[in-house]
Amino acid sequence: MLYRQTEPASTGITIVADSDITMATTGIYNLQFSAQLDKDNTQTALVDIWLAKKPAGGTWLDVEWTDTQIPIPTDVDQAVAAWNFIVDASAGDAYRIMWSTTNSIRSRILAIPPRTTPLAVPGIPSVILTVTQAR
Repeated sequence: MLYRQTEPASTGITIVADSDITMATTGIYNLQFSAQLDKDNTQTALVDIWLAKKPAGGTWLDVEWTDTQIPIPTDVDQAVAAWNFIVDASAGDAYRIMWSTTNSIRSRILAIPPRTTPLAVPGIPSVILTVTQAR
């Protein structure tokens, strides 16, 4: 998942290369996200979402037992995935929220621009990420 905008009040967490959630200090963190999943055909899509970690100076590894599979059935075009991961991070550790789908040509994480009809509403971001240090 990609993050291309951060709030000005963000401190202690940086986003590197639009995807790497990097912690400046050691602690327990809550990584919360929501993602607007979309498909544009009548096939069922299975979307897997999991956590990957790169210890400071290390290499990327999938975090065991973090995958969740979401089915988007034939009669549904969109779904929202939203949950959180609690991680014990050391300073310099980085995390990625990963995703894949069985319907890769026709499935995506979708942002929807602001609309004016039938009512004016703000845009829908593809992903919302909130990271808070719990301890």
